[in-house]
Amino acid sequence: MNPRKPTNLRVLEGNRGHRPLPHEPQYSALPPEPPEGISRSAKKVWDDYLIRLGDSSVLTIVDGPALAELCENRALLAKLRKGWQGEIAELTKKVKSAKKKFPGNAETALLGTNRGARIVRHMANLNAQIMIREREFGLTPSSRSRVHPIPGAGETMDPIERELCGGKLSS
Repeated sequence: MNPRKPTNLRVLEGNRGHRPLPHEPQYSALPPEPPEGISRSAKKVWDDYLIRLGDSSVLTIVDGPALAELCENRALLAKLRKGWQGEIAELTKKVKSAKKKFPGNAETALLGTNRGARIVRHMANLNAQIMIREREFGLTPSSRSRVHPIPGAGETMDPIERELCGGKLSS
């Protein structure tokens, strides 16, 4: 079962079902700070996601843990892919030094080993987790195609200030 879609995302998509929107707590639209203990490689991914999410009005200050998990998974997947390439290079070197040939290619031969199959399984699981998290933030092609900007989504004025100014934005 898919996780519930955040109300912000449902509003941006246009609430196609016209069902009443749940009343959710409203959090600051400021981007969250990276949590303590996040890896250096995940921090680079974090910065990339903050740029991607930009002014989408989906990310709030309390989304830090979910975004951190997404970033750690993305960084770990990159490490696994690099390790996979290293395993292929090592296997190729061993076969060349023994003056043998692969029955197919290095990647196919590596997939035939328990170690290779385990690495590919981990990469597939991480990729699935990443896709789920990215869907939650509206970052996949299918979820992005339904997101439409709404008037006032990027405004910085809080509701009380807006009422005090007669509903007009200050410049």
